[in-house]
Amino acid sequence: MAALLVTLPSAVVTPLLTAQPAAAAATGSTVCRQSPEGVFRWNGGTSWTQISERGTADQIYGGGAGLLRAAPDGSGVYRYQGSGQNWEHIGTAGPGSQWVVTDNAIYGRSPDGVFRWNGGTSWTQISERGTADQIYGGGAGLLRAAPDGSGVYRYQGSGQNWQRIGTAGPGSQWVVTDNAIYGRSPDGVFRWNGGTSWTQISERGTADQIYGGGAGLLRAAPDGSGVYRYQGSGQNWQRIGTAGPGSQWVVTDNAIYGRSPDGVFRWNGGTSWTQISERGTADRIAPCAAVTTAVGWTTYSADSDDGKAVLEICAGSQWVCTMTYTPRSYRTFPGPEHPVGDSVFNYTSQTETHTLSWSDTVESSDTLEVSSSAKATIWGVAELGVSATYSHTWGRSSSVSETESLPVPGCSVGWLARAAEMGTASGDIHVHFAKGTHLDGHRDFMITNAVFTAPTGSGSIVARSRPVTASESTSCP
Repeated sequence: MAALLVTLPSAVVTPLLTAQPAAAAATGSTVCRQSPEGVFRWNGGTSWTQISERGTADQIYGGGAGLLRAAPDGSGVYRYQGSGQNWEHIGTAGPGSQWVVTDNAIYGRSPDGVFRWNGGTSWTQISERGTADQIYGGGAGLLRAAPDGSGVYRYQGSGQNWQRIGTAGPGSQWVVTDNAIYGRSPDGVFRWNGGTSWTQISERGTADQIYGGGAGLLRAAPDGSGVYRYQGSGQNWQRIGTAGPGSQWVVTDNAIYGRSPDGVFRWNGGTSWTQISERGTADRIAPCAAVTTAVGWTTYSADSDDGKAVLEICAGSQWVCTMTYTPRSYRTFPGPEHPVGDSVFNYTSQTETHTLSWSDTVESSDTLEVSSSAKATIWGVAELGVSATYSHTWGRSSSVSETESLPVPGCSVGWLARAAEMGTASGDIHVHFAKGTHLDGHRDFMITNAVFTAPTGSGSIVARSRPVTASESTSCP
């Protein structure tokens, strides 16, 4: 999407802002490997670049929001800065710590609870102590499994609000892809439908582990007979390779990688694989961002103080500053179910069907901490970026009005409930100051990890009912 450029008298904007050197902008996805020799990023072919020194990592975690390494001495967890061997210390890594990198956020789990990274070494607690045994994340959100096996919960995006979506018995495992949530148990593999509803997509005893990402869902057979890729419907799976002892699989945005004692391999399709790393060179693999240099750009995260300041200033200086939003990913998901229209009481003993009119307005949300006037301007930019990239209209709010039939059983209260479809875009905002103007000496900024969530206008409507209570049933037979 081309930015509108206006020729106006030059001006100089001088905020209280400390500029940082130009950084690399992440795009696409590749694979990284970790061993006692260090951390290496794949360049293509059989070429790898070392990005962390020998002995500096005993585990790596990757996703759209970056690449992490946990130090083997427990001194901390570090986030890759996108060039050379430069890493930023972002937190401690005590015994039992676990990390998850989603498309737009970084989360950590420890005995003290679940935490979301704010930038620097600052974290916000989003789940209480002792409420998570494991966490799982991806484009479709963040999950935590309760340590007592009572259930698995999906984060609602704010505060410490979680939705219970299913049970979590012994041996359960979960995978969050770009647009779906899957669970594995001894009973098979299941896909989440919303609420606490799941659909079985693989029979009992057919999966020892599952792996997922933008390029799909995999299951490894417990007898080592192979690894299978889900075909997207029913219980249809395609065998794509073998799954011997010690195998690990990584699904990135656009590719599938496998690791075994024989090396690292990239899937070509069918059952064909290409070896990209020699035998014994990888203890673990993880998705990581492919780096391209954004020359002349100063990069800040949208949730950093500097990022917020740049957006605020540009939004208030539109005569000398333009913004362009480039979404890196977009997904839809069902929002929380909520009542619409009036409740209807049926005091007879027979089911009665009523005609009920209802209206529903659903609002948007975002990760921006700026003024309301700046937010309105930035949302306009985001709407244009999403509409241009994904060819559909997308706005900050949606109002729907309809008339539906509502069957209400005898001696019951009935109502209509709606789950509005929501769309989430994650991407970068390019901020450009016109010639002759600058912000602390810089004209171009890349504000990364800007996330916008808005209703699409679609959604599902269902009829709900419950028996009348004792206080309500005075005239019920």
